[in-house]
Amino acid sequence: ELQLTPEQWATLKRLNEARQREAATPYVTAPKPVTRTMMLNLDPGVSPPVVRLSRGQLSSIVFSDAGGHPWYIDAVSLNTKAFRNARDKKENEDSGDSNILTIKPLALASYGNVTVNLRGLATPVIFILTAGQNEVDMRVDAKIPGNNPTAPPDVAITGLPSLDEALGGFLDGVPPSGARRLHVTGL
Repeated sequence: ELQLTPEQWATLKRLNEARQREAATPYVTAPKPVTRTMMLNLDPGVSPPVVRLSRGQLSSIVFSDAGGHPWYIDAVSLNTKAFRNARDKKENEDSGDSNILTIKPLALASYGNVTVNLRGLATPVIFILTAGQNEVDMRVDAKIPGNNPTAPPDVAITGLPSLDEALGGFLDGVPPSGARRLHVTGL
C-alpha cells in the first residue's frame, strides 16, 4: 500500500492543477480579451474590417445604426468547416430576431470571412475572421452608417429644457462669481 505524506499530496494537487491550467487554453499564451467599437464603412473599395477570434472563446458582433438602435440580422454566410455561428439551429433553438452574431473558430488558426445581411440594408456587411492572434475580440459593437429602417422614430424636442442662471452664465462664457477652474488630467 502506497502512503503519501501531506506534502506529497499537495505536490500532486499542484501538478494536477498546473496540467489542467495548461490544457484550458489551446495556445501557449492566452490572448488578451478586448471589446471595441467599429464604425463600418460600406463604400466600394474599402477593405473589410478584421475580427480577431480565439479557439475556445465566443466572439459577439453587435449591430446597430448611427442612432444606436439594433439592426437585425436576416442571414449569415460563413465557412462552417472553419467557423461556427453560435445561433445555428443545431446549437441554439432561439430563432427570434437578433442583432448579435456570435462566432467561434473551429481550429487554432482559422482564417476566412463572414457575410452578414442586415434587415433592410442592400449592402452585405463583410468581416475578415482570423484566430490565434495576441488579442481576441470578445465583443465588437459594429455601427452601421445611416438609420435602421425598422428603428422607432427619433424623439424630437420642441423646446429647450429650463436653465438656471449659473448654467446660463457658463454657456455664455461668463461663469458666476466664486466659480473655480478645475484642472482635469488623465483624459
